[in-house]
Amino acid sequence: MSSRDKETGLPFSEDYILFYQIQQELIAANEQLMAVEEELRKQLEEAEKNREALADAHYRLEKILDFLPDPTFVIDAKGNVTMWNRAMEELTGIKAGEILGKGNYEYAVPFYGKRKPMLIDLALHKGRYGYNEVLFEEIFSPQLKTGGAYLSCKASLLLDHKKSIIGAIETIRDITEQKKAEKLLRESEEKYRYIVESIEDGYFEVDLKGNFTYFNDFLLQNIGYTRQEFTGINFRKVMDEENGKKVLKEFNQVYRTGKRLRELSWEVIRKDGTRLYVESTVLPILESDKIVGFRGILRNVTERKKAEEALLRSEKNLKKQVNYLNTLIDNMNELFFTCDIEGRITFINKRSTEVIGYSFEEVLGRYLLELVAPGYHVQAAAELDKCIKQGKDSSYEIPFIHKDGRKIILKMNAAPIIDEEGNIGGSMVLAEDITETKRALKELELSEAKYRAIVEDQTELIMRLDAEGHLDFVNEAFCRYYRQSREKLRGMKFRDLVYEADRGYVADSLKVLNLMKSVCNIESRVEMPDGEIRWQQWTHRALFNKWAKLIGYQSVGRDITERKKAEEKLTYLSCHDALTGLYNRFYFEEQMRLMESSGCVPVGLIMCDVDGLKLVNDTLGHDKGDLLLKSAAEVLKSSFRKDDVIARVGGDEFAVLLPRADRKVTEKAVNRLKNNIKDYNERNSSMWLSLSVGYAVRDICNINMQDLFRQADNGMYREKLHSGQSTRSSIVQTLTKALEARDFITEGHGERMQDLVVAVAEAINLSENRINDLRLFAQFHDIGKVGIPDSILFKPAPLTEEEYEIMKGHSEIGYRIALSAPELVFIADWILKHHEWWNGKGYPLGLKGNEIPLECRILAIADAYDAMTNDRPYRRAMSHEKAVEELRRCAGIQFDPWLVEEFIFVLKKRGYGG
Repeated sequence: MSSRDKETGLPFSEDYILFYQIQQELIAANEQLMAVEEELRKQLEEAEKNREALADAHYRLEKILDFLPDPTFVIDAKGNVTMWNRAMEELTGIKAGEILGKGNYEYAVPFYGKRKPMLIDLALHKGRYGYNEVLFEEIFSPQLKTGGAYLSCKASLLLDHKKSIIGAIETIRDITEQKKAEKLLRESEEKYRYIVESIEDGYFEVDLKGNFTYFNDFLLQNIGYTRQEFTGINFRKVMDEENGKKVLKEFNQVYRTGKRLRELSWEVIRKDGTRLYVESTVLPILESDKIVGFRGILRNVTERKKAEEALLRSEKNLKKQVNYLNTLIDNMNELFFTCDIEGRITFINKRSTEVIGYSFEEVLGRYLLELVAPGYHVQAAAELDKCIKQGKDSSYEIPFIHKDGRKIILKMNAAPIIDEEGNIGGSMVLAEDITETKRALKELELSEAKYRAIVEDQTELIMRLDAEGHLDFVNEAFCRYYRQSREKLRGMKFRDLVYEADRGYVADSLKVLNLMKSVCNIESRVEMPDGEIRWQQWTHRALFNKWAKLIGYQSVGRDITERKKAEEKLTYLSCHDALTGLYNRFYFEEQMRLMESSGCVPVGLIMCDVDGLKLVNDTLGHDKGDLLLKSAAEVLKSSFRKDDVIARVGGDEFAVLLPRADRKVTEKAVNRLKNNIKDYNERNSSMWLSLSVGYAVRDICNINMQDLFRQADNGMYREKLHSGQSTRSSIVQTLTKALEARDFITEGHGERMQDLVVAVAEAINLSENRINDLRLFAQFHDIGKVGIPDSILFKPAPLTEEEYEIMKGHSEIGYRIALSAPELVFIADWILKHHEWWNGKGYPLGLKGNEIPLECRILAIADAYDAMTNDRPYRRAMSHEKAVEELRRCAGIQFDPWLVEEFIFVLKKRGYGG
């Protein structure tokens, strides 16, 4: 990981962590090799004093080299192979007995497929001319592995005590995975560059002299320079002397401490001379732990809180990644220890002390068997004797007792330490802690034996896959779900059952499972035999054998289609208005924030308000009001582009965002909306739609989206004020049409009422103006009934108490309608009181006698007579005589007694009943 990645807090990928693990293993192995080489040189020096000791050391060295994890071979001065360790046998597939003594570059064949000089030959050749150095080389071997392998080679001379060349040695390490990791690192660097160029903060890098070496486009845009002008310029050129000294001081502090400085306030001078006040975070740029420059992020102070929060999140994520990486490093090495001929421990490495809990001093000199769990001493002693007394390699599993008393299972790989004369001097062991693996396998075996019968009865889908992903077990629920027999499913590839678009994701999820992370939970789709696409949730567990080799997967799944549908519905509802299906205010405001943060210009914003919605709700009911809102939504959707964001942002308010729309485009959209409203009203005369519209356009980034919203909102209210009178009149006309749609209107109720009240008014000598008002009152006195449900208004049976209370509300509804229309406002009070009774038992105010307006008293008598002498949904019409009798009966109770007699006189005079 580069210093730049550390300081910017880029998240570590799993591939990158793997690369880091491999790197640490390579370093450790190299240090081990160097230690072995040093031991070799020491033993060669001792050989000068004692030939017999030299031979013994040489033989011992061969055994140690043979035990090394890195492939190693040695040639003599003539180029013949004199040593070929086990790791070389494993790498090349060629046994030592087949290659020892051979020359003529025979050792190159396993790597290149032909004889040719290798790095070891170059070391030998240079040594003959006096160049004694360690040579390094990376090669690609097309012969090794599938598709070849990358190898890191190191070679040097072998000299005797007289400094004469006796041969050369070469060690080889497989770095194929390292190369892959390097590729990932390059890709990460490219990704880092992309992120730097994408952030909405200025980013810069300077060398130790303060010259800019790198910067992103955002920084250039803010200070006004071109990239060519800014490259190589010194930071002092873009600030005054005071700020230049301040920045230099802060750079020096970063250089001295090696730590970053945050929230540094500077004044930067743009190219045009204006000043930009910024805050910055400055970090050192490290190469090989040496500071070679500085990097920083510049941001406007208005974004301080946002930048601080982002930095805190970055530091938190970095700390979490570092802790996780440290955990991996602490557990990546194997246990290694050696014993003497008596079985006493002579060496133990750091990983071993961590696993068994004892320190180096606590175990040094103790018998190895003392650490073995009781009951296993005989087995351990037999394996130890096999190694120490018989000189044979030994591989076995044995439980140890941790210092705290816990049992630990170790996989032991032991080999004897044999001197040149064939004497066994002890043993060395490479061990692996497999406690958790054994426990998991044991639990798996117990679980499989205990629950196999239960598995068959489970409603969950249960399957087991082999290492290649073929089904080797499925339960009955699995068979029922896929509608196939167990025999047909067994052997089938699980990926073939997965929906084609999800196969790569499922395969990748299984590939990354290992001993440390053996379980994953994924959601994927499946295409059923009838073509239906359904969702599933799977828990996959990777299974490993005692050698940590993948042997398959065990998985439990369930159908989550209904849950996914519910989640999709919730997701939809979270950003949509339930009534109209348009976006809601939350989604609209989020889109405004995104457009502002992305610097999107131009942007048009249109605000709309449904005129008269409250009046419609109060008179026709909320069902009609909801229908009006839905109609408004449909007209809006038909008026704008696919990419425009249309939202209901309030009870009767709608808003539209038009990305990439300048003023001309926005005005065209407004005109298109108004034309569509006009077309709608021509097609739907029963429900008049009126929208007040305001708009604003953001054509520069400096305009805040909230300010743009307010501009459009103000424009909308200005239009509402200008067109309020005509709008209310249009709504009243709509209500009048709704009133005329009632059957008692179409039968001439209004005309008869006008005729009767005018006749009475003329008989009692009312003025012409009052007669004209009374005529209008007779026509619209029942306009409030447009808000009464038809189920009550036309009910053929007597009304219940609750229904009657609803019916009585029509006078107040009519009063509110009349107040909304200038041509009706002067009869609004009469409409409210036309059901008051002479004795004070009427509604809604309980007025009595002359407190009731004269016009209301006249209309009440005429309305009662017309109602009694015409059919109603709940009864047949009565005769004129019975109607007159009923009027006289109610005189002084419901009606003005004097006006009743005047009304009867007028009827007689006009020939009613005769």
